[in-house]
Amino acid sequence: MSVQDNFKARLSDILIASSPRSGTTWLKALVFTLLNRNPENPKSNHVMFAANPHEYVPFLEIQLYAKNRIPNLDVMPSPRLLATHIPYSSLPESAKDSGCRIVYISRDIKDIFVSLWHFVNEVRRDMKKAISLKEAFESYCNGVSVYRPIWDHQLGYLKASVARPQCVVFLRYEEMMEDPVSEVKRLSEFLGCPFSEDEEKGGGWRRL
Repeated sequence: MSVQDNFKARLSDILIASSPRSGTTWLKALVFTLLNRNPENPKSNHVMFAANPHEYVPFLEIQLYAKNRIPNLDVMPSPRLLATHIPYSSLPESAKDSGCRIVYISRDIKDIFVSLWHFVNEVRRDMKKAISLKEAFESYCNGVSVYRPIWDHQLGYLKASVARPQCVVFLRYEEMMEDPVSEVKRLSEFLGCPFSEDEEKGGGWRRL
């Protein structure tokens, strides 16, 4: 892949990683807002409402390096906020060696499967017949995926988060839904932009 051969990570980069249908778009919006929030003017924290999160946080392999393109990412100011579905073991070496921060979001495997099945059939609606649930389930259980089997994908990033907690954080979609306050605070601290005492007292996280 062009991204593996040409992408050079910076220490200040922040990489959002996930398997497809894991809550990636939502996490992109959340991370972007955390990094760019203005405690003095909370209303300005909602810039993402005016655009698609994928415009602010582009995918390396799907957008920037698609079709063997080699973009000049040196012109992007730091911190560069980027995204990928690439498994941890297949990331460009610089992404693992530079010390850049990687935010990974996992989700219940059954929920990913159902969401992916609906998504694929929606994309294929005008081209081919729908994929049956049985056919999709068999392929899923056999690990058929562009980005490797889901269990390998999640396990790779989980192990990396244990080995390198200062560089890789492993989030669970379900835990973020159940306890958003604690999880958003944990994420903000990992990103190096923790909530101030005034923000916490004022419930700043609620305005994200």
